[in-house]
Formats: sequence, structure tokens, C-alpha cells
Amino acid sequence: MTSLGICTTGRRVDELNYEQRRLYEEGRARYDDVWLIDPRDAVCSFVRGAAKPAIVHRGEDISALTTLIVRSTGGREAATAVLVRALKLCGCDVFDPVDRFAVGRASKLLTTISRFQSGAGTSTYVAFSRSGATDLLDRLQADGRFPLLLKPAFGKQGRGIHVVADHAAGMRRLEEHFGRQEHAEEPFLLQDRIVFRSEYRVLVVDGEALGVVEKVALPGEVAANAARGATFVAVDAPEIVAATLPNVSGEGILGVDVAVDTEGRVHVIEANRAPEWQAFEAATGLNVARLIIDRALRRPSSADGPPADG
Repeated sequence: MTSLGICTTGRRVDELNYEQRRLYEEGRARYDDVWLIDPRDAVCSFVRGAAKPAIVHRGEDISALTTLIVRSTGGREAATAVLVRALKLCGCDVFDPVDRFAVGRASKLLTTISRFQSGAGTSTYVAFSRSGATDLLDRLQADGRFPLLLKPAFGKQGRGIHVVADHAAGMRRLEEHFGRQEHAEEPFLLQDRIVFRSEYRVLVVDGEALGVVEKVALPGEVAANAARGATFVAVDAPEIVAATLPNVSGEGILGVDVAVDTEGRVHVIEANRAPEWQAFEAATGLNVARLIIDRALRRPSSADGPPADG
């Protein structure tokens, strides 16, 4: 059975513009089914160990969609970026290249998807609508997933992370997140709350690990971030480096947060493109800026050194 998805905010055919309506009409003649899909109403679950994401749109499973056509992304860039990548992992033919669909600013969203694909991430659930988030909380309760962590998709330094102990707490956080709106630009993003026996920061420059520190959080803190009082201790951890490098970009500067759970599984939690390294330097004794500049001068584009003055 073949199915076509057309991204639109319209729920009925008479709400479509000319191009969307013509695609719908021609699609009806050639596909077994045609869906009008608002990316903001899609809920995507990336469960570690699953073969593919679970994608639900207004209560219907759309993970077996054959083809997706996106006309525009205005006002729903982040939701579209998540949806097209999730559907691509499910085998859907996304008509445009997925690189077209960017979140627009630094975010955990796209790296979360890549780490699901590699099997190195933590189970993550993403909803951009109040109704979708409500249904998601109901499903997570039925699956026994609580407690969970609520994380800001565009946050940093551990700010805005909350433990969601149960369904009632999740509904309270949902009300705070969406307010009076049905949709939000920043998703309601939940992750399984994993008990970690150890957490690390790996500083990576152009695919090379400069060093590793173990992060020890203050008692009662959810996130082991230096900005929240965590202690950094330099460690020799080749196994952490080996688990980190295949799961992050080989270009640029990255502060990668990695953790090991009680069963010994490694989780690549986050890769920060603009990491702060003062606490890292204090723990390791490395001159991070000098190492970055040295690496910049070794790049092919800088082979002849900086231009002469004047």
C-alpha cells in the first residue's frame, strides 16, 4: 500500500493553496492514500534499540509513509526538520534533500536523531503541539517510562532541565510550556531518566580528542555542568574517547557530554558547538586556545599561514 504525505497547515482540501491542492488531486489518483500533514502535529519517539522511530500524527501512525512532499517550512522549521529526518529513517522518500530542512539555530534536535541512528543516544520523545504532547504523556505512562527528564531543545549549561516524576508532573510542565497556545516553536522534549554511574566531557577539535574530564555534579543537581557547580577531574579514558569520536562531527570545536549507565552502556548525550573550557583547562592543564589555533594553522586552507599585514 502506497501513501503520500503533503506538508501543510490545512486540515481540509478546501484550505489548501493551488499547488497543494493539485498535488493532493494527482496524488489521490496514483497513491492508495494521501495525508495532509502539519509537522507541528507529529510526535516522534526515538527509542534506543528500536529499528526505526515511532511517528504519530494526530493519533495515526505515519511511520510507513511512502513519499513526503514539503512545500514550505515558514513558522515550523524545527518541526519540519525533525519530521523529515525521522521519516527518512523509516524508509520514506522525502522528495527534497533533507539538508534543505535546518532547525535554524543551535539545537539538540538533529544530533538527537543522528545518535538514535548510531545507537549511542538516550531515548527521546519530541512534540510540538499541546495535543500531541498530551497523547505522548499518556503513552509514556502506559509504557511505564516515568520518571523522565524535560530538556530545552535550545538550552545550554544545564539550564531548564527538570525531572518529571509522573504523568501529573508532566501535565504541569506541559501547561507551562505551551501556555494558551496549541503549538510551540521549541518542542516539548523528554528523555528517559537514566541513572548514570559516571559522566564525562570530551573536548574534540576536528575529530581529535584533546582530553577528557570526569564531571561530578553537586548533590541534588540534575545536570553535571561547570556552570551549575560540577567538579571536573582529568581522567585517562580511552574507552570514552573511542565511543565518542565515531558519533560526532569530524570538523570544528565540540564539547561532548558522555555518560555511562549502571549497565555499562555509553550514552553520547550532547555535543556543544560553542563549549566553554575554563573549568576543563583548570582540570587538565591544557592550553585549549593554543591547541585550537595550532590545529587551525594545520588546516589545508591555512597551509601558507596568516596573511601578512597590509
